[in-house]
Amino acid sequence: MSSIGILILSFIIGGLFFYVTSEESKAIKKKQIETIFSLLINFIIYIWIGKIIQHFPLLLKDPLAILAYPSNSQSFYIATALIIVNLIYRIARHKEKINFIFQAFLPIFIASLFVYEFIELVIQGYSQNWMSFIWMIVLMLMYVFVGNNKQFITTIIFLLWLVGQLMIALKLLYTTIFGYMIAPMYFIILLIITIVIFIYNWKRKV
Repeated sequence: MSSIGILILSFIIGGLFFYVTSEESKAIKKKQIETIFSLLINFIIYIWIGKIIQHFPLLLKDPLAILAYPSNSQSFYIATALIIVNLIYRIARHKEKINFIFQAFLPIFIASLFVYEFIELVIQGYSQNWMSFIWMIVLMLMYVFVGNNKQFITTIIFLLWLVGQLMIALKLLYTTIFGYMIAPMYFIILLIITIVIFIYNWKRKV
């Protein structure tokens, strides 16, 4: 329950951070925050789906027993794949703009992760992820001073986060995202996907 509370608090502060720093109108910011939190709810549901997939034989024998199993990195990977499919569907079917979503996602995500790492590192005394915490500070400062509402810069900041996390994961053999232990390959795949999307959008504009 404490982990859930920390996660909720982190994303509330992340949403407030975006709302304060964004230069968009109140109506647009509200719409963007609603979109991101809708995706967040979907992601949480997908984590549960990932847990069910992992323990499917147990689901057939004793469905309630799955509740006793905590979600792990495999559930997180499955949820990431499903949320990417969800985004592709929303963009293709409902004509939502990836720039509109990503403009809010980056600051909310970075600020939420910073708050989560701060609570674990400073308040709870978990010192294993201090490199990621310092990297969050650098990226947040970069966003505040040069990245606000600039699509190219926000994409670069996200790529920098991926590269930084990959380097940390290679050094420690893993890193964490909101308490989930994540392997280096996860960041490599996301790097490839992000670069492909960035090039695709750039070619469309040209």
